[in-house]
Amino acid sequence: MTLHKESKFLPFSPKNLYDIVADVEAYPEFLPWISEVKVNHDKIIKEENMKVLEATVLIKFNVVKESYRSKVVLDPGSMIITASHIDGPFKRLHNKWKFNKLNNGCEVFFEIDYQFKSFILHNLINKIFYRAMTKVTKSFEDRANQLYGK
Repeated sequence: MTLHKESKFLPFSPKNLYDIVADVEAYPEFLPWISEVKVNHDKIIKEENMKVLEATVLIKFNVVKESYRSKVVLDPGSMIITASHIDGPFKRLHNKWKFNKLNNGCEVFFEIDYQFKSFILHNLINKIFYRAMTKVTKSFEDRANQLYGK
């Protein structure tokens, strides 16, 4: 099991940051290692104020090229986004984003828990895991600066 939790204050509105994370199809534009995301628009489910979608994500990292399907739950009322794997190279993959209004900005909480099916792949990724996760969250922060200019 590999778990990473991160909390950070950013000078943007919770809605703006939520919208960046919710726009999974834009991930290849700014996230390292994500080369393609396809949302299955036929499987989008809207339940009250929540939306559930299925996305296929293609990851390229050095010589590793993998794809996986993920279930993404968007809950704008609670300002929470969760994702979990459906199939692919993971034995387990869960992540959660939560956005809380704080003073003139937002406290962003990010958590990811994963394990690859392949012991070799899991150990390879674990060696750079912390650095990779901080690079991912920094990429979201850079995207917010690019879009909202603070």
